[in-house]
Amino acid sequence: MQIFIFLTEVILIAFLLDLDIMELNSTAPKEEYFSSYSSLNSSGESILFIQEIPDDQKLSAWEHSPLKEEMLLCFPHVEQMRMLIENNIIGDEAFKQRLIAYIENVHGAYLAQELSYDEFKRAVSYPDPKLPAF
Repeated sequence: MQIFIFLTEVILIAFLLDLDIMELNSTAPKEEYFSSYSSLNSSGESILFIQEIPDDQKLSAWEHSPLKEEMLLCFPHVEQMRMLIENNIIGDEAFKQRLIAYIENVHGAYLAQELSYDEFKRAVSYPDPKLPAF
């Protein structure tokens, strides 16, 4: 009886691990998938080409891009972040404007003391696709 229980537990654990792996594979596309859309310009700045990316994956491409990391180095200077987005995202003006509007909206909430500094930085680092700008 103990062997039966042991084997059942082993099978159950293997099944749950398999489900975890399947769930990881079905979530947002990995960084490697989007790496072909990033490049460096002649000045050594990161560029993100999003014209070929389906609309529902553009935010994920942004989140996994070196350009986002470069933009976070400008934090909390919203004007510098805005200029970096305007100049270094190529191919979808509407996406750029939504991203800029989102950052400016979050910045406004920070200035109104609705968000702490850490909440502001987290919101800029991980845009919420459920918010109106997206």
